Amino acid sequence: MKRQLIGLMKEGHFHLYKWSANSEELLKDVPTESKDFIFNENDELVKTLGLSWRPREYTFMYQMNFQEVPVTITKRTVLSFISKLYDPLGLLQPIIIKTKMMIKKIWLLKIDWDQNLPRREIENFQRYVTELNQLKDLKIPRCILLKDSVAVQLIGFAGASAQAYGACLYETSENANETQIRLLCCKTRVAPLKTLSIPRLELLDNIIYICYIIVEIDLRDC
Repeated sequence: MKRQLIGLMKEGHFHLYKWSANSEELLKDVPTESKDFIFNENDELVKTLGLSWRPREYTFMYQMNFQEVPVTITKRTVLSFISKLYDPLGLLQPIIIKTKMMIKKIWLLKIDWDQNLPRREIENFQRYVTELNQLKDLKIPRCILLKDSVAVQLIGFAGASAQAYGACLYETSENANETQIRLLCCKTRVAPLKTLSIPRLELLDNIIYICYIIVEIDLRDC
């Protein structure tokens, strides 16, 4: 596949570079200047799609450094901060949904964009930012299938509350010796400002779930 891709791109005079892989064999015939990661004694990180990837361990990581909490915290400050939380697979949604709920609460206060938040909201935001640094210890396996899998299932869950609703997809794989469960993706949304019943929110939630099933079904081939 690598050779085919290189040949195909060469036909359009495009040179592929910054190759990364968890396999030393795959990178063996790639010129050094075309590699983004070179196997050595150091366990290097490679940035990809907003995530940090550790090829040797074959894990995703989140490198977030929020040591300095802004002195002045306004609605604009909180929104700017949230925009830095990039989570393409939704693996951090249980954490990020808290910021969305925080924004909704601030919005209901009906304060100006550059007006200081109430003391309680400032303390909650500062505590949240400080705790985010613990994400550096989180490691998410890239491989979702067991070796020699004989059975694979895609399982979805959806749920709702008065504050938020969401859906997630899990993949289970089974071989002769063990069964493994991996979280594939997740999506959350804050409940609308207009009060809705829990059954109606669950209906919205199931729509998200069905869309994710359609979009992510091919992940079973990873």
